[in-house]
Amino acid sequence: MMHSTAEKQELKEWQDSEKRDRKENAARQNEAMEQLLNVMECQVVTLQLLAAEEEEMLCGTAAQTAPLRIQLPSAASVNVLLCRELTV
Repeated sequence: MMHSTAEKQELKEWQDSEKRDRKENAARQNEAMEQLLNVMECQVVTLQLLAAEEEEMLCGTAAQTAPLRIQLPSAASVNVLLCRELTV
């Protein structure tokens, strides 16, 4: 079957459009994966900090060595705030 020049041009434009769409979708998927990995990394760090703080509380080493302690935000809560900034 013979195709007219107009049909061939329309087919080529459609193929080009599909190719662009696939590239754009792949780029968006990569961006989403990067964001997900950043969130997961922040969660890992937060959990590690929380575990360390819990261990410190259970062992009581900080309370025994520092008679006067100034209450500062925990490292985990600071990390959560930083992670929120990264993922927004």
